[in-house]
Amino acid sequence: MTRLATVLLLALAFNANAQTIRRCTAADGTLVLTDKHCQSIGATERIPRPLPSTRPSGRTGTALRPGRPAPLRDSCIRHLEELRGEVAAAIDLKDANRLSGVYHWPGQTHRSGEAILQRLETIVQRPLIDIVAVGGGESEPQWQENAEGELVPVPGKRRTPTGLRVLQSNGFGSSAVTFGLRRHMGCLWISL
Repeated sequence: MTRLATVLLLALAFNANAQTIRRCTAADGTLVLTDKHCQSIGATERIPRPLPSTRPSGRTGTALRPGRPAPLRDSCIRHLEELRGEVAAAIDLKDANRLSGVYHWPGQTHRSGEAILQRLETIVQRPLIDIVAVGGGESEPQWQENAEGELVPVPGKRRTPTGLRVLQSNGFGSSAVTFGLRRHMGCLWISL
């Protein structure tokens, strides 16, 4: 099964019309998400592996050895640092399927889905330099008059980041792509 077919089946998982999504293993060992019985597509049922009990930190996001598949997540990513680690791991492993697993697919047409997948494939092929959150931080302080009539600053509110900027080497310098952040059904996703 091709990467595109695997990702398009992954997109079914986020389609509101899909009823039951099954995790299957294809003959070549790749993960296939489908709404059909695994046997009907020539695959076998795949039981999710448990996640490690400790959450890794650092740029790579997971303690993986090259050539070893990523552990399956049995829940969605809820924290920005986890999402940052998953994006970094996908790029480090040059795995567009893994990166597509944290992409916000609802509402995409077949044509736009193919274009997005091609863009994700291009992104994972370039070496990673860093991933930084953008659009968050403290808002500007407001000024308020106190009891003595003096203007005093009122601390600004903390704003949540709106994107992740992925800095990569392009052979001649660096380039950047900024993913938007979306929260959907309690999970955190990237989007282009």
